[in-house]
Amino acid sequence: MYLAFDMGGSAVKYAALDRSGNILYKNKFPSPKDSLDDLIHQMFAIVEELDGKEGLKCRGISMCCPGVVDSYQGIVYWGGNLPYLHQANLKKIFMERFNLPVSVENDGKAGALAELWRGAIHDVRDAVVLVLGSAIGGGIIINNQLHRGAHYSAGEVSYMVGDPTDTPDVYLRQGFDASAPKMIRSIARLNGLAEDTDGQIVFDYIKPENKESWQVFTTYCRKIARMIVSLQYIIDPEKFVICGGISAQVLVRDQIYNEIKQMYEANKEYSMLPVIVQSSLNNDANLYGTLYHFIEEHLEDDYRAILDQK
Repeated sequence: MYLAFDMGGSAVKYAALDRSGNILYKNKFPSPKDSLDDLIHQMFAIVEELDGKEGLKCRGISMCCPGVVDSYQGIVYWGGNLPYLHQANLKKIFMERFNLPVSVENDGKAGALAELWRGAIHDVRDAVVLVLGSAIGGGIIINNQLHRGAHYSAGEVSYMVGDPTDTPDVYLRQGFDASAPKMIRSIARLNGLAEDTDGQIVFDYIKPENKESWQVFTTYCRKIARMIVSLQYIIDPEKFVICGGISAQVLVRDQIYNEIKQMYEANKEYSMLPVIVQSSLNNDANLYGTLYHFIEEHLEDDYRAILDQK
């Protein structure tokens, strides 16, 4: 058994998996807002609870999180929506506590690895994976391999320059501006719902005749569409995969595609229309991806067997 953690801006998802990627158990808890110690304490407790459960011995711990991640040293920089992760060496912290092999990866890159292993791009050479969440995670696959970049920041699409602010020379970071929870909260408020209303309920209010809500939603989709068009011309991938909880809504994929078509109709010099598909892994994608990275780093024979299956 291997334990996988997916640290997000709103929740930490975790699962016990076997080395083939079968999920044996999964759950989640709210992400601590201010304290690395609180996060580590809760994750330690989960490892201790699950190790040996139903006779299954934990053989390793894999995890992913926001931020720029030195994936082989296990150090996180900045931490995105969890800024207290900055400069935390998660690999060292967990190895010293449990004396087990540990792997750490960026969440967007974990999503890309999951799609490469078990998802929509297992037969594609070049692709971009976008994880729509509190911010937008990203992973770039080139020649069937995850591209990390010279400073481990390849795929950090959240830092793409967005719209200008009221402060001269200060621009929004596009992936943080295009936040799915922020969009859901805005639509909830417009319709007199509590801000923590389940997103599935909020989507019942997203329809063209509900003009204010529709405008918030289409603005969100337009920001992602702009990202995709830019990346299409920079990387020229065969496919884009959209992941994350909100990606399960067919309306999201369809409206992003509609926004792209409108851009192409208005700008005739655009000719390479992106191919966009939904993830079939949905909320579990990052859990699979963290395990894939663990296998890549620590279980060489298993990793080669995975590659032979492609």
